[in-house]
Amino acid sequence: MHKLRYLFRALELYEGFSKSIVFVERVVIAKKLAEILNEKTDYKVALIIGRQRGRMKEMLEEAKRADVIVSTSAGEEGVDLPTADLLINWSNTSSPLRFIQRHGRIMRKAGRDVKFVIYLVTPDTIDTDDLIASIDQAKKVIDINIDRDVLEELWRKSRRHKIVEELSMPMPAEWIEEITGRTRSEVRFALKKSAEEGELIYIYTHLGKTYVRKDCLDKLEQFKEFLNPKHIGKVKIKLKGRTKNIIGDYKKLKEELSKFLPLPKLEITVIKKSGEIEEYDFKSYNFPIDKPEVLDIVLKNALSNSTENNF
Repeated sequence: MHKLRYLFRALELYEGFSKSIVFVERVVIAKKLAEILNEKTDYKVALIIGRQRGRMKEMLEEAKRADVIVSTSAGEEGVDLPTADLLINWSNTSSPLRFIQRHGRIMRKAGRDVKFVIYLVTPDTIDTDDLIASIDQAKKVIDINIDRDVLEELWRKSRRHKIVEELSMPMPAEWIEEITGRTRSEVRFALKKSAEEGELIYIYTHLGKTYVRKDCLDKLEQFKEFLNPKHIGKVKIKLKGRTKNIIGDYKKLKEELSKFLPLPKLEITVIKKSGEIEEYDFKSYNFPIDKPEVLDIVLKNALSNSTENNF
């Protein structure tokens, strides 16, 4: 409820609105907000909290007469909400589909020409991370008129940024937990998301997955024993619906895979030969292989002798 005073500020700032929709994630918060708005303001308030049999029609009738509608995800899709010109996102979502559906509630060609969207965002929490993630994905589908400087400011206030900042030196997740004071789930989530977004990479070492920012790849020199390719590798990549198998040593794989950059990720079956015996190991690198130097590090690490028996 720490966002409450900012909700009041938003309603005051755009006091000329015809109708406002406030999207909230949790039912208990939605009910509390509706109760507070009824008690402390002169707005007519309606509440939409779910597809309850026999109640949805009644809730929509109340929404038509209301100035402010407090809604959970029940109002995001398939509900014909009355025309509104102010959307306030109390809870942010990481889903680009839900992000777009929410905006669709006020984007109809009805009422005033200019409409407004407000995001109430708590810095350094999953709230910020969710908003950034949904904007990034939604931008691939529709034109979102959000200034790049605003996104950069949001990024600097996200949990991911705080964690990625610490990765100027290679380290495993456990060290990052200790340094940042974050929980294991927070750190794991941030590392996974940052890797997928291409902000960092990892290699396999005696410490486990060892992460480093992309602008600090030279610091991996201290782990050179884990970047000493010895084995043969097999890679499958998909090209226009077809699967291509590439088998070879470090030099051959690098030469062949360089032709197909960027790759969204890389999975390598490592073939270790000892006389007549062949052993197989599997290495997965779930981050964009977008540059030759990243490909070089990944192949050297996967085919290295030093990573065996560590995982």
